[in-house]
Amino acid sequence: MLKHVFIGIILGVIIVFTISLAISGDWMVYINNKPFNGNIYVSKETVMVNIEELSKMLNFSYEYNELTNYLKINDTVYAGPKTKKDGTVLVSLSHVASLLGAQYNYDAKAYMVTVQTFNTKLVPVPTAASVMATPTPQGQKGDEVKVLGLRELSEPELTGKLQFGVETIGLTGQVQNTASVTAKKVMLSVYVKDGYDKIQETLTKDMGDLKAGETKSFELFFRDGSIFYDPKNPAIIYRGIKWIYDNKVTFELEQPSPTPTPAK
Repeated sequence: MLKHVFIGIILGVIIVFTISLAISGDWMVYINNKPFNGNIYVSKETVMVNIEELSKMLNFSYEYNELTNYLKINDTVYAGPKTKKDGTVLVSLSHVASLLGAQYNYDAKAYMVTVQTFNTKLVPVPTAASVMATPTPQGQKGDEVKVLGLRELSEPELTGKLQFGVETIGLTGQVQNTASVTAKKVMLSVYVKDGYDKIQETLTKDMGDLKAGETKSFELFFRDGSIFYDPKNPAIIYRGIKWIYDNKVTFELEQPSPTPTPAK
């Protein structure tokens, strides 16, 4: 009798687990702002996806032993939930993200899960060559003027600055001249890119002249067209895209005054 009860419990668990892994058509998964194309299975707060498709989108390698159910990702043992369904290996998206050091966000209200493996880019782009045949100042390498701390403004910081209503996104940071001479005609450009690395907005700011070692702060604003309202509660809004920010600074370094030749 006990044996039959035990077998019944095991079968019940298997049935419940199988049902819980039904395809969740209402859920959306974005990997670095790109939609996940494979099937998505959600059980409570556990999101399971096809590891083969996931490995392509997150660019990692894996080894799976079907006999031992042993899985390694980038030479690290994967200890999270995993199962096989329809000939494919399903893994927990949150566990893979944690193993890769990626940012994982689960939003039950929006039926949305996002994984990000990149942050705001802070690397200045070297100055492009001028269209006119203006000689490059001697000693100018193109990276003397840098962008520091480029980030989005928080909600409290946006108070009174909502140029586009709730769709307003504000950026702030600093531009610093690390050269030993004045940087003239400093022009900042910030490129707003989507998950496909396509530029959707180009924001510019004339920073004027920066003296040697001087730092100036800036703020830029743009309209986020990906924001949408919760159909069940219009007071709640969601952002459909996590933007990527790239930047470029153009400038001209002041030429030092020529040293007078001593008279003979």
